[in-house]
Amino acid sequence: MGFPLLLIKPTFHCFTDETKQTERPCLEKEACDNPFGFYATDQSETTITTHFDLYCERSYINGVLGSVLFLGIFLL
Repeated sequence: MGFPLLLIKPTFHCFTDETKQTERPCLEKEACDNPFGFYATDQSETTITTHFDLYCERSYINGVLGSVLFLGIFLL
């Protein structure tokens, strides 16, 4: 049961200009498309999602990891 908690999406913060001095909260899609960049933070401790940067182009890996977990449980 704890495994899905490790795949929680982080909170994204988008920079609003090139100097990266000001930021605002944003959604994942908006963060990935932001030309000025972004950073992701967790509510608590580091999760697998932020440790391995499993968002933007690599977000499909979260689904694969969850599927492998449940397939393993099913086969046992």
